[in-house]
Amino acid sequence: MNSSNSDDGDDDCEEDDVVERREHVEGDDELPDDELKLVAQTFVASLGGSLSIANIDKDVLRLTKWGEPSSLFKISRPSYQGLSSYGAIPTHELREMATTPLGLLFYFMPKQLWVTIATETNRYRAQNIDSEAKKI
Repeated sequence: MNSSNSDDGDDDCEEDDVVERREHVEGDDELPDDELKLVAQTFVASLGGSLSIANIDKDVLRLTKWGEPSSLFKISRPSYQGLSSYGAIPTHELREMATTPLGLLFYFMPKQLWVTIATETNRYRAQNIDSEAKKI
């Protein structure tokens, strides 16, 4: 990396910068209640003293817009190394099943669900066969 003046956006990072990893401690970033109230009161006061949309100073509200990030982060490796850059296309098996809506249903429904449906259907038939036979 070159430390000369360049406009590529990387001039905030240097080779010898070491980022120390820390564990997040629950409650570490919380303000005490009195400081939190003071921050909330100061924010409301900066907007004109009221959170009513009719009373908010619109110019002050516009000044609170999103700004540029305070620092730039350079990622040394891609986030998902195994992620393919190719477009998603259906598999050969799916294309064969897609000829009918029922084929798609059988393709996407888990096998265990079909086993459960068959088991319950057979159980229902066994429980009700006598009453159905008596009706005939």
